Amino acid sequence: MLFMSVEFGKPIDFNRQLPNFESRFPQEMDILRLGGVYPREKNEGIVNPYTGEVDKDYYGNIGEHCVAVARCAEIIADKILGEDHSLKRTIVGRALVHDATKRFEIMRRKAMEEGIIDDAYSPKAYDTIKPLLEAKGIASDIIEYMVNAGSETGHISFVDFVQVHNGEVKLKTENNLSEMIVHLADDMTHTPIVQAGESAETSFLTTPERMEASNFPERYPFLYKEGFGFDKDGNPVFVKDVSQEQELFSLKTYAQWQAWIAQAISSHLVSLISPQGQVEDPQEYLKHLANTIL
Repeated sequence: MLFMSVEFGKPIDFNRQLPNFESRFPQEMDILRLGGVYPREKNEGIVNPYTGEVDKDYYGNIGEHCVAVARCAEIIADKILGEDHSLKRTIVGRALVHDATKRFEIMRRKAMEEGIIDDAYSPKAYDTIKPLLEAKGIASDIIEYMVNAGSETGHISFVDFVQVHNGEVKLKTENNLSEMIVHLADDMTHTPIVQAGESAETSFLTTPERMEASNFPERYPFLYKEGFGFDKDGNPVFVKDVSQEQELFSLKTYAQWQAWIAQAISSHLVSLISPQGQVEDPQEYLKHLANTIL
């Protein structure tokens, strides 16, 4: 039976959280509207710029996911920084817009499946968003914010969190607290796909649980084939099939890196929350924290 190993927490209450974020983060919520992913709003349909077809699918669950990730990031940031720290505003705002351009990614994926384009997930593919937004007459500062949205999350960001030091792969922890919190909050937040008018039962999980609950192997098969390792000088090398590469150090698939990075970030963040305490499982600790304060 699917999800047998996943212990779901109480779903997030969007009726309470949406007005909360609308009042505190109006620009970020407007960006979700520009991206066509605002939760629970009627979808009028937009033209897929990569195929020319009208896309009428519902994407409000993505907006619900963004709100939930922002709430998870806020809970963790509160514990580490305190409620009034200036960096917290940046962390929560970045978490809120991290999937603002997800609809474009999905439309690229559809175009790729139809053979119209050959790349949907690389940095170059994400760069195609900018001219599309410019054509809509959106202000340049908003465009830059949207184009950069989600740079802390997803498989493209993995390489930004790891480095080789003295022959050992380690987590980067200097001047990137905001990025680590946003990245982990996204990895912890499971939002199922729903139809228009339905509310997504979003839950906070550990990263392995979220990967299982979201059925990553079927939805993102490339994560289990592609990946990266390091050459003899410690430089990352990206490969399309990790089974074919033998010369790289610490070669892993993206799925393996996702699990490794989530565990490493969790351990680091928990050490900041409880520097004197012993926590047996940092991911379970943060999952419990997020679900308790919800």
